[in-house]
Amino acid sequence: MIDVASLQNLLAPLFPGLMGVRITEASPERVVAEMAVRPGLCTAGAILHGGAYMAFADTLGAVGTVINLPAGKTTTTTDSSTKFIAGAKVNTTVVGECVALHRGRSTMVWQTVIRNNSGKLCAVVTQTQLVLDASPWTGCVSPAVPSKSGAGCWVAHSAADSGVCRMMQTMTRYQLLVLSIVVAMSAGCSSSFWYTAVQGAAYERCESIQDADERARCKSANFPDEEKYKKERSPAGTR
Repeated sequence: MIDVASLQNLLAPLFPGLMGVRITEASPERVVAEMAVRPGLCTAGAILHGGAYMAFADTLGAVGTVINLPAGKTTTTTDSSTKFIAGAKVNTTVVGECVALHRGRSTMVWQTVIRNNSGKLCAVVTQTQLVLDASPWTGCVSPAVPSKSGAGCWVAHSAADSGVCRMMQTMTRYQLLVLSIVVAMSAGCSSSFWYTAVQGAAYERCESIQDADERARCKSANFPDEEKYKKERSPAGTR
């Protein structure tokens, strides 16, 4: 039996919690949730913003996939298609019903139908979820960010604490560097700083693994030249 309260607790500190997504039903084949149409989620005309529909649906598809994931697997959205049909007025509630169209070993496809208070169809969202092997990046440790780095870097630090850590599960070090540059440009801090901070978090994650063989595999996968990395990480090697 799916524990809806536990799923809700997982969402609470994340973006869906900020949006006000409330799961009401959950099973391996179907997820139902509601969301209040607050002014902060609206666009011009006091109706729900298109992006809010998409994020609402994406959450339900992700939750449905997580319910179906076997041990040692994780997921990410690869594509999403939205058809907007009608609006939802401010201070009302929308209900999303997400059903599985396909549940495979490597991908899952979910379709979410979103309706307004009167039951009128507002949007239909279809998304594909990729099923991935979990990696040592999972559960990355929060890197220490000195206050002198600036407010923008605190934003990047916050991102590293939450959603970005999950994204890093599927990234090579080169992809992580590219992501660091993008985040740094929008956050107002140097890409080298952010990349170094996240690398440090990953290394601490490897170091925290109790099993010696697992710890060695983690370091080998993410830091093939550990001695070189430790030298670069030391104060003398800091740029």
